[in-house]
Amino acid sequence: MKTEQAKRIHTDNIAEYSARMALTAEQRALSVAELTDLFIDNRQSASPLDTYADFLQVFPQSTPTDRALFLAKLMSGRKSDISLWSKKGNNNSAISPGSHGKIAALKNQYSETAFFLLSKAVTRPKAVHVQTFTEACEAVTDNKCQFCILPTETSNGGRLFGFYSLLDKYELKIYAVCSVESEESDESVRYALVGRSLPDRSQKGTERTLECSITAEDGGFPIDIPAVLGIFGAKILRIDSLPSEYDELQNKYYLSFRLSERNAIIMDLYLSSEHQNYSQIGLYPTIE
Repeated sequence: MKTEQAKRIHTDNIAEYSARMALTAEQRALSVAELTDLFIDNRQSASPLDTYADFLQVFPQSTPTDRALFLAKLMSGRKSDISLWSKKGNNNSAISPGSHGKIAALKNQYSETAFFLLSKAVTRPKAVHVQTFTEACEAVTDNKCQFCILPTETSNGGRLFGFYSLLDKYELKIYAVCSVESEESDESVRYALVGRSLPDRSQKGTERTLECSITAEDGGFPIDIPAVLGIFGAKILRIDSLPSEYDELQNKYYLSFRLSERNAIIMDLYLSSEHQNYSQIGLYPTIE
């Protein structure tokens, strides 16, 4: 009898503590929302990053959810901020007049199918045939072409990390992808339009994939990401990891999310602010 009574006392106590925690969480959320409104309604700077920095300085106890909600509300309805951040890291000024619209690609059946689809994002596209994928990347960095086409993933084998190393080496980003079916098997290959500048015919009003890499300092998975997915309306498509090239005890995580273009831009801002070792690989539509 004493044991059963003790069990009831503990379960009653747990229920009481849980109710208090829920009430405290609700009150905290209201206070954080009011603090957020004070910062946003009285912005002292035109830069969203400066406003965000002020928020972090005043509220060092903020959680990842607090910070994600703050950025989502800060960028809400501000098209100029969204547009400015979306162009960050895209060096459109580097486009050489002779390279505009040129796309370096290998001359084979699959690359030509990928060119047919991916060139829809480019005004007056022109194929420039090369012998190797390395030559394709060099054609972009040497300003001979604006873009190149690389295979980045297979339906059976996943990410093709050898080609991701080319993206990293030549500092290129993915701007559009398509899938090409193999005639010899059930496998499909994802090809990417890769370059250093935004295409001029990017599809509007479609969902985007935000692809990125994060190297966690403690070697573990960045635990804030599951907590903020709902805030950005993001769905995880794929997660892979490799040992860091600088420290084999650390992991470099490759992540892909599906979400709206607007939310993808805001999530990119959040991740770049939250993670020192964050790198955007691409923010792109799928062309069919």
